[in-house]
Amino acid sequence: MLITGQLLDVDYKAGTTRKRIRQKVPNERDTQEAYLNTRDKRRITITIFYTILGKLATEMKRRGEIYKEIADVHYIMSRYHLLTLKDILSAVKS
Repeated sequence: MLITGQLLDVDYKAGTTRKRIRQKVPNERDTQEAYLNTRDKRRITITIFYTILGKLATEMKRRGEIYKEIADVHYIMSRYHLLTLKDILSAVKS
């Protein structure tokens, strides 16, 4: 709104942020609430998302390696009656 060529003194940043009232968990201290604008919230959300994806990828890789070792052992055990002594000894050494 223009008044004689000047803008009103309005704090638009304060108008775009809102105070979020949340329930306190037990053993939580009274601390000052953090007010984040939309850009900061999005940045934090994306950072958390990438952190979760990294952890998930690491866990899946680790589990894949473990399952591969188990599958190799069970493959040898399931074909035990078809293997020769030489094949069994080479499998045990590796």
